Amino acid sequence: MAPCFVPTFALGAASPLHLRRASACSPAAIRSFLDTSRVAISRRPTPARVAAPQMMVAPTGPTSTPPAAAAGGDDAGEPEDGEVMLAPNLAIPAVLLTTAGLSATAGGGGGAVAAVPLGLLGAFLAFQTYYIRFVFTETELRVAKRSGGGWSTERGWAYSGWVNWELWWPAFPVLCYFREKDSYEGAGSPHFFPVIFNANQLLRALQTRTGITKDDYPTPPP
Repeated sequence: MAPCFVPTFALGAASPLHLRRASACSPAAIRSFLDTSRVAISRRPTPARVAAPQMMVAPTGPTSTPPAAAAGGDDAGEPEDGEVMLAPNLAIPAVLLTTAGLSATAGGGGGAVAAVPLGLLGAFLAFQTYYIRFVFTETELRVAKRSGGGWSTERGWAYSGWVNWELWWPAFPVLCYFREKDSYEGAGSPHFFPVIFNANQLLRALQTRTGITKDDYPTPPP
């Protein structure tokens, strides 16, 4: 019988194919070859699993900048006990914007020209209504502006330096005036501001907190 070469596989991962010489291609030799092949295949090394990289995020603590530091003034926050922050009132900006719109549509060329300053003034006062608050404390009137989540004090005038105040007109307040004597190195100054706040709150604060009570003005109830 002619010799027979039976291929066999080594169990190594990179081992080449070997030929084993058998005395004859007998059924026993063939069965031995098949059994060896199954064992080699079942023991084939599997690639190692590589864990997916995990992204690490460094914990960060909350940081905040105080409104006073951001705005450069003392933080007024919400009004404390004994303080009155005047509520906003959009009556005057609404009147100006409405008049500007009517003038632009029904006033011809002259109306369109007049609508521009009226509209700009109305828009400016509407923004100021959102951005500015007047705060009457026990000792002074403060002007506060919106800063972050609170209010920062811009300046204030102690009631002890007030000389006079007026409100035009009590039936429909448009303009408020007061004069004090402490600013500008004791020279004092008059101050005017539009009534873009709750008029009843304003009048009551003027009557009860400034130390100057006017009989010709009513004092609204709290």
